[in-house]
Amino acid sequence: MEGLRDIFKVVPRDSIPPETKPLPAIWAFKQKQLPDWAILKHKARLNVHGGIQHQGINYWETYAPVVNWLTARLTMILSLLKNFKCRQIDFVQAFTQAPIDCPMYMEIPAEYCIRNGKLVYHGADSKNVDKTYVLQLLKNMYGLKQAGYNWYSKITDELIKIGFKQSNVDKCLFIRQDCVIIIYVDNCLIFSKSDQTLAQIVTHIGQHFKITSSNDIETYLGLEAT
Repeated sequence: MEGLRDIFKVVPRDSIPPETKPLPAIWAFKQKQLPDWAILKHKARLNVHGGIQHQGINYWETYAPVVNWLTARLTMILSLLKNFKCRQIDFVQAFTQAPIDCPMYMEIPAEYCIRNGKLVYHGADSKNVDKTYVLQLLKNMYGLKQAGYNWYSKITDELIKIGFKQSNVDKCLFIRQDCVIIIYVDNCLIFSKSDQTLAQIVTHIGQHFKITSSNDIETYLGLEAT
């Protein structure tokens, strides 16, 4: 559970409101591939089962846009014509970097248990599941119906604070006098003529979010850029 610090805390089941039903926890496994289909890494992600949420009770808004491919292609073409420099940013576990919008609780994940107040691996051989505790979510989490909306709202608010304006045509295109940004969920491309401007923006974003960055477009959304 190294990647889930500060995202939930262990609480006694009898401490939550009686009408509140904790959501099941679900493991999702996938292979992350390069554009040539080579396997880059294997990923495991703990999700909340948002399929049993109820609108108006534990979620409201769900819609979160992503950049249109026409916008992405046009921005890349203009960056070549104008000789713009580029930085690429990936937000690490992006959804969990946004605040949660209402009290939410989750069951203990499979093969885990609570020991000395902490969530620890217990093994697949365990048949007795302790129902004494649940996990209270402290941050937005993958699987929630509103997870994408909460993340999009968080990153949008932060970019607007530093002078960016959203395009009226594409809400994932952010424009400032000295810079252009496009966002596809947790993937971000930043274009500018100035290396200093790029460095300042990456530094600012890195102060508010956990990120990884590279100095050029190598792969973007499954495509290899040359």
